[in-house]
Amino acid sequence: MIYYPTIFCNDTKERHIVKDKYYCECGKKYNAFYLPNKNDLRNIKFKRIAEINCSDCRSLLK
Repeated sequence: MIYYPTIFCNDTKERHIVKDKYYCECGKKYNAFYLPNKNDLRNIKFKRIAEINCSDCRSLLK
């Protein structure tokens, strides 16, 4: 069972896979600040692929 780093977007109510410190796998920007702080890192949760509901992020992994 593989766990992926994810971030929850409150605007769209979707869970996205984190690509780097600014963007998700689908291209959505989740961190607009230049330097991420501890609160940004605390929002990243490790979830299984079945718990990720962004269809673009899921399709890029398969």
